[in-house]
Amino acid sequence: MTPIQLASFAIKSGAISLEKDMDLVLARLRRMPAEAVDQFLRQLTMELQPSAGAIQNVVVRRKMLKQLVGQIQGVFLSWRPEDWTLFLSTRLSPLLPSLGAEDTQLLLSYVSGCNNFQAFVASLGAAYSSMAPENRHGVAQSLVDFLRIQANTTGSACDGSMEATMSSQDWLWKNLGPFVFDADYGDFMKLKDDFSGFDVQENLTSTQLAHVFFTPGILEDIGLVSTLLTTLESRTMSSMISFVTEFVSVAQQQGISALTNVPVRDAMFAAIFHNVRPRLTRLSPQEYKDWFRHRLGLWLPSITAEALAGLPKNMPCGIFQIV
Repeated sequence: MTPIQLASFAIKSGAISLEKDMDLVLARLRRMPAEAVDQFLRQLTMELQPSAGAIQNVVVRRKMLKQLVGQIQGVFLSWRPEDWTLFLSTRLSPLLPSLGAEDTQLLLSYVSGCNNFQAFVASLGAAYSSMAPENRHGVAQSLVDFLRIQANTTGSACDGSMEATMSSQDWLWKNLGPFVFDADYGDFMKLKDDFSGFDVQENLTSTQLAHVFFTPGILEDIGLVSTLLTTLESRTMSSMISFVTEFVSVAQQQGISALTNVPVRDAMFAAIFHNVRPRLTRLSPQEYKDWFRHRLGLWLPSITAEALAGLPKNMPCGIFQIV
């Protein structure tokens, strides 16, 4: 069979869903040159499109990705941005949900310069929603590692020119795309000297947003804090809980045991308590202890009678004593 016929056979026979059958297809492809593999991928993608381009068998998809990328990697060195865009957006798109840290590192080892890198990120971002969380995290870390190498070798983590650096928003989107949600906030600060989390607050996760509050001066400015709280209040309860957990952790790391600005503390307590109050009505004694002695500790001096009135009236004595 030709590569095109082999791709059609894999789809129409159902071999694409069966590991043993697909092993035979891959064994035949292994003996073919890079050009033949490219033809196979092109035909495969075209025939998968009516079914939304999905390869449901994760084991099959993973094996295909590993072998086929390995067979054609020799051509990557001469690629320009448009080549990466074509490859990732069409040829490799059915396999991208299985892309992880190791695969991304391999591909990035052939990517040279920021234009190629940003084309790589833009194309890869299209597969974000179909990736497992661990794969997203692995890709994000690999992208950050590439930017770190760029910063060490060129003095800039793909941040425009010396005369005109990018805005924080543009820098995040062009260099990390949706994988920004799986990266560590501290890396943004290390990679871009003038990075402003405040300017991109709506594009950060609640965990990342917790770090923005610790930007020098913010916890002393009720106006800035109120702006951040407006963003935070639109999030889900689980996101607010993640924010509280991360905020407390960062405060401990920085040796902060109290929030001394009373208006800031009052505003934060009101926003947090309003969001998580439904959760507080159905906690176990141990969970109450965790919330009122640990998670809410920084804000408890701002608790009000109205807030306490919102707790269950029939809570057991043991829980009442904890509160």
